[in-house]
Amino acid sequence: HSISTGYGQLSQKGISVFPKAHTSIRSKLSVIFVILVVPLLAASGYLFHTLAHDSLDRELGHRLVAVAQATATRFNPIILTGFRRGDESGRTYGSYRASLLEIRDRTELDRIFVFRPDGLSIMDTEDGVGVGSSYARLSFQHTEVQACLAGQAAASVLFQGEDGRWYKSGFAPVIDDEMRAVAVVVTDASAGYLDVIRGFDRSIALFVLIGAAVAVGLGF
Repeated sequence: HSISTGYGQLSQKGISVFPKAHTSIRSKLSVIFVILVVPLLAASGYLFHTLAHDSLDRELGHRLVAVAQATATRFNPIILTGFRRGDESGRTYGSYRASLLEIRDRTELDRIFVFRPDGLSIMDTEDGVGVGSSYARLSFQHTEVQACLAGQAAASVLFQGEDGRWYKSGFAPVIDDEMRAVAVVVTDASAGYLDVIRGFDRSIALFVLIGAAVAVGLGF
């Protein structure tokens, strides 16, 4: 038997029990956890996402620019800018393009190409792009092109290629003996780090959902 009081139920042994109060406290704690801790975890995940994305993007940009600068010093500016349409079958052009392909493969980039200040191609690792071909993409990379023609290397923002993948480019000027930018080298690489970031985002989201579910489960 138990005796009812104003404070709960007293058992025959005189021990007070408050089952409803205990449940209420657990429920309140779980609500507090969900309201305060889960958003904090989500905010921390977003902050890490931003920092990781910016760091990896910056690192890729530095690498692409470094390869472009090294490539720009590989060729004789006079010979490079002297190529014309129809020279693709010539020995000198073939030697220069073979060097470009070697650099691309050794650095594991997707593409390297060289163009004149007027935007027309001089050389490209992509098959089928001959001397004098135009690059439509340069219209939205105008800032980087102008920086190179002023003698400054630059990295582009991410852009989506025709294949649906995201890429980033490095730009470096080819400087002649008179310190003029007579051509521009462009290096392209896919932004593979985005796959790493997406995987991390999924892990964070799963962790937050599991934490919220556990908190709710303990509260009831």
